Amino acid sequence: MSKKYISFWIFCFIGLDFVSKILVEKIGKNFWIIPNFFRCYKTRNFNLALSIPLPTILQIFFSGVLLLLLIFFWRKLIEKNFWSDLAMILIFSGGIANFLQRIIFGFVTDFLVIWKFPIFNFADTFIFFGVTILFFLEIKKKSQNQ
Repeated sequence: MSKKYISFWIFCFIGLDFVSKILVEKIGKNFWIIPNFFRCYKTRNFNLALSIPLPTILQIFFSGVLLLLLIFFWRKLIEKNFWSDLAMILIFSGGIANFLQRIIFGFVTDFLVIWKFPIFNFADTFIFFGVTILFFLEIKKKSQNQ
């Protein structure tokens, strides 16, 4: 995938996450999307991933270091193909979106709840699916090497 398309998709995914968080903040109320299964429940997460409590400056520092490592990993270590690029676009977009919101507001807006799973946002979903794609690519690579 060309750098132009990669940049375009990163911008789109970050934009989708920001727009969703702005809408949830504006709506301000919680509501069921699918009764007793999927709901919108706005909360502000002042902690790091998995609710790890750290001072905001340390959260920003560690997130920034992880994003820089991700860029290095993407450029140097990952085999380039459509699926690996998509995975890295999703992971990077989700990381940048949450990182920017934490820098600007000091928290991340989480608002999606499925059944009894922890609350999350679109950026978290992007990261999850990106990591899942990389996981399956690695399984595929190992099975082809045997």
